[in-house]
Amino acid sequence: LALWNRGKYWLFIAVVIVVALYPLSLFQHIPKWDSVRGYLPYRFFVSDYVNDGHLPLWNPFQRLGYPGYADLQSGCWYPIVWLLLLLGQYDITTLIVEVVLCFLIAGWGMFTLSSWMHQCKRTAVIVAISYALSGCMVGSAQLMVFLIGMAWLPWIVWAWLRMLKGGGVRYAALLSFFLMCNITGASPAFTIVLLYALPAIGVWHGLRSNNKAVFLRHIGFHLLITFTLLVMLLAPFLVAFVDFMPYFNRTGKLPYEDMIINPFVWSDYISFLFPYSVISTHQMFEVTDLSLRNAYVGFAGIL
Repeated sequence: LALWNRGKYWLFIAVVIVVALYPLSLFQHIPKWDSVRGYLPYRFFVSDYVNDGHLPLWNPFQRLGYPGYADLQSGCWYPIVWLLLLLGQYDITTLIVEVVLCFLIAGWGMFTLSSWMHQCKRTAVIVAISYALSGCMVGSAQLMVFLIGMAWLPWIVWAWLRMLKGGGVRYAALLSFFLMCNITGASPAFTIVLLYALPAIGVWHGLRSNNKAVFLRHIGFHLLITFTLLVMLLAPFLVAFVDFMPYFNRTGKLPYEDMIINPFVWSDYISFLFPYSVISTHQMFEVTDLSLRNAYVGFAGIL
C-alpha cells in the first residue's frame, strides 16, 4: 500500500504522457528531421560497435570518417543510450523509445521538483504534465538533444536546491549524476546556460541565509563532492573532448547579430492560448523556426 501511494502519481503521469504521445508510443509514426538524420545514424554506429565488442572510437560511415567518440551530441557517452543497447541494435524503434523516455523523465522530474516546492501532490501532477507535454517539449520532438536537456533540467534544479537547503551527500551525488546525464546527452548550449543559472541561484540563497559562514562551509564541502564525482563520471567524455578540442570549429566567439537566431518574439506568446496559430506561414512568425515557437502549457497550467 505504501509503495502504491508513492508510485501512483508517477504511474498516472506516465499513462497520461504515453497516451498523449500515442503516435510515437504506439509506433504509428517516427520522429522527423534531425532525429532520424542527425542522431539515429550516430547512435546506430555506437550500438554496432559495442555489440561487436569494440569501443565506438572511429566512425568510418559519416563525414568520410571521423572520431565518433568525440562527437558531443552523438550519445556516445550518454548512459541512457548504453542502457538501451541492452535491448540490442539501436534502430528506429529504439530511437522512439528514447524520445518517449525524454518526456517521461521530464514529467517525473518536474513532479519531484514541484511536489517538494509546493508540498502538494495534485499541484505537482498538473505542473509535471504541463511541462512534459508543453509546446516547448512537443515542438522540439525532432531535436532530441533539446529534449534531453529539458528532461534533466528539473532534476538538476531539484538536487541543487536540496543541497542549498541543507541536504546531505546524497544530493551532491544525485546532482553529479544528473549533470553528467545532461552534459553527455544534451546540446552543449544547455550546459552553458546551467553554468550561468546554477551559480546565480546559489548566490541568491547565500545572500538570504542567516548564517553565511555555515552556508559557505556546507556548500563548499558538498560542491567538492559533486565536482569530484562529476569528473569521475565524465572521465571518458572529458578525455574525448580534450583530445578533439583543437579540431572543433564551433567554439569561437560569434558576432552578436549572428547569435540572435530563433528568438521567441512577441507574436509567439499567442501560443500560450492558441498553440496551432504559430504554425502559420505569416511573416511575423517566420523569424523563428517552426519547432521553437510554441510555449503552450495547457489551460490548467495557465490557470
